[in-house]
Amino acid sequence: MIDLSDLTVVIPVRIDSDDRLANLEAVLRFLTGMGRGLHVVLTESAAAPRLAALSARFGVHHVFEESAGPFHRTRLLNQGMIVKQAGSAATQTLGSADLSVTNASGGTIKVDSGTLALAGDGTHQGNFNVATGSVLDFAGGTQTLAPGASFTGGAVALKVSGAVVNVDTAVSIDSLDLQSGSLLANGSFTTARLALGGTGLLGGSGAFTVTSSFSRTGGSLERTGELRITQASGDLEIDRVIAAGNVQLTAAGGALRVRDTVVNATGTATLGGASVSVLATSAATEVTGQRVLVNTGGDLTVQGGSASGASARLRATTYECGGTVGGNVVLTGGAGAGAHAVMIGPDIGQPNPGEFSVGGSIVMTPGAGGYARIHATNPSTIHLVFPNQASGGYAVAGSPVLSDGQSGFFAGPVASPATAVVAVNLLTRYTGPQTPQDTPVLVEINNLAPVTTLAPAPGRIPTPTGDVEEEGAVIATSESSKAPLQSCR
Repeated sequence: MIDLSDLTVVIPVRIDSDDRLANLEAVLRFLTGMGRGLHVVLTESAAAPRLAALSARFGVHHVFEESAGPFHRTRLLNQGMIVKQAGSAATQTLGSADLSVTNASGGTIKVDSGTLALAGDGTHQGNFNVATGSVLDFAGGTQTLAPGASFTGGAVALKVSGAVVNVDTAVSIDSLDLQSGSLLANGSFTTARLALGGTGLLGGSGAFTVTSSFSRTGGSLERTGELRITQASGDLEIDRVIAAGNVQLTAAGGALRVRDTVVNATGTATLGGASVSVLATSAATEVTGQRVLVNTGGDLTVQGGSASGASARLRATTYECGGTVGGNVVLTGGAGAGAHAVMIGPDIGQPNPGEFSVGGSIVMTPGAGGYARIHATNPSTIHLVFPNQASGGYAVAGSPVLSDGQSGFFAGPVASPATAVVAVNLLTRYTGPQTPQDTPVLVEINNLAPVTTLAPAPGRIPTPTGDVEEEGAVIATSESSKAPLQSCR
């Protein structure tokens, strides 16, 4: 059979009769039987698409343009297709600093195997069809994904290795590898996997979501838009600066650890995982936002470091610092001078129902160089609920006190805080099991129940007057105290 893999046939068509549809079917049957590897593109222009099923049956590519106006055959012929078919290990480059490549509306760039690198400037409104195992690489120039650009194929893999990529439309792909150059996601951008390293820059004003896997060996993550990162399995380690609008970091199948770095949200910072740790070892660590919330079924650990100034801090600037913790909240000062462990915000709680819920206990332990503190600044109220305890629930420096002078619960301005006061600016609520108490037995003095109405005990002989005839017998006792019954009016 003849190898026709270097040949593409473009058929512009509008189906306006059954005869034209039958004729098109006969042409497709002939073309697809001519040889192997032939590319056939149907460019359909109509008020509504009619050829998707026919295209799928013959294995040809279908491009639809919605149009009820005149049929522009010449323009449709120029809506072409670029197909990369080299071996899986091969890379082909299109464009250069002097030659732009544009995937216009209605066009298709198809990557069947290997890597296709776009090196020249381009504004794209067409389709990128990337087969599973293949890669589309934005390797140079300024590449703009304008409204209308789309990605189809298998598990779409994108790479940015030098280009400036402006994403001004919604994109959903399987993986993004960003090692150099920049990707500015100004539209909604969703990827299952993100690998960020080298000198790569991830920015933009749209919502950026990672749904399965995040790895980072370098690069910059500086966004004005929302950032949501979920690690579907294993732990999620954040050890480099993250700056964005709202930030949501979740280890769905493991622990979340923020270590020796800063997570700066201009909106809300939300941390979640089987456990959450904010750790300073050799440098200060801070998670900051207008609101900072921690949601975990395990423990929340905030640990100061061994170096001078290596504080660990959860800091809300405008609203609440708190959340829901199923286990213990453990704040431990570090050995370094000024290496504090702190939760701080205008209010300690959460938006709704408004309380910082702690399933275990709050334990604050000062270190050799730093204190451990929960501090509400303004309106300076700490709202706590302990769903599994009936009282207590906190310890400072090993004792059930509010403060030891430096560590503990504080309220008021940062410059001059004071120990929080229960029922004033430390509001605690307990919903755990209460300690059972004995129910007293009360009998009115002038209405003594006849002894005969009580179950006789061994050695007791009731009489009609209620006297006890056997020496040493007692009329009745409380089962709980074994003391004689008392009566009161």
